[in-house]
Amino acid sequence: MCPSVLTASEVFKALGSPTRLRMLQIIASTGNDLCVGMIAKRLGVSQPAVSQQLKVLKDAGLITAHERGHYVHHEVRTACLEEFGIDTAGFLRTLEAELNLDKSCEHLESSAACRAMNHCKVD
Repeated sequence: MCPSVLTASEVFKALGSPTRLRMLQIIASTGNDLCVGMIAKRLGVSQPAVSQQLKVLKDAGLITAHERGHYVHHEVRTACLEEFGIDTAGFLRTLEAELNLDKSCEHLESSAACRAMNHCKVD
């Protein structure tokens, strides 16, 4: 099925947030079965903030939600990314590597220190 322009716009808009990208990576890397509380804990943000971002991802078709007891668990919809020709596994691996690199640079005192260690390109 060929995605519509409006669908593509929503998907790429949802992927335009580092927080939402991190959420996709967290959900996928933990077996596609996380509730809002666990995502919030891993991100270090409030549950309402996570819920708001999950709504954007869900509306774009990037995740699905299913109830399990009193909790709602979330799963990355790989088919959604693949409809746009994106290799989901490769995309998530690249995303994880980039996010880990950014995290390691956050602990350095300056961008010069980051450059000196060849961690990233900083202009």
